[in-house]
Amino acid sequence: MPTGDTRLIDLSVDELEDVITRTVKRALAAELPQALTEAERRTEDGLLKVGRERYDFGIDGIARTFGVSRTTARRIKRSGVIDEAISQCGRSITINQTRALELTRGTRLGAMATAACREMDKSEKRTAKQEAL
Repeated sequence: MPTGDTRLIDLSVDELEDVITRTVKRALAAELPQALTEAERRTEDGLLKVGRERYDFGIDGIARTFGVSRTTARRIKRSGVIDEAISQCGRSITINQTRALELTRGTRLGAMATAACREMDKSEKRTAKQEAL
């Protein structure tokens, strides 16, 4: 474990990875409740599940949630429709997918998001089956 006065250049790859992991967990803990224990549940596709809530990160996360391009995701964010589902600290964006679906329910955007989330659920199940084999 590196000490506080260890130069970055003197760290091994494993030590650097450990430092980055701890820093990310600390940042998530400040942003999301129960994130310290939930950070381990992060899946390969970048989603974080906390109880029934699903979180994704960045403009790419908004694009995945709604099944749209990055350009359209930027327009959705800028429109303010899902502001209550977004937490932004500087350039870091966290989107609560469950809340975004609730906010857009009954709209064309909500239908697109529901279809995209169903597709993500299917791919998660396929990945879990493949890992079990």
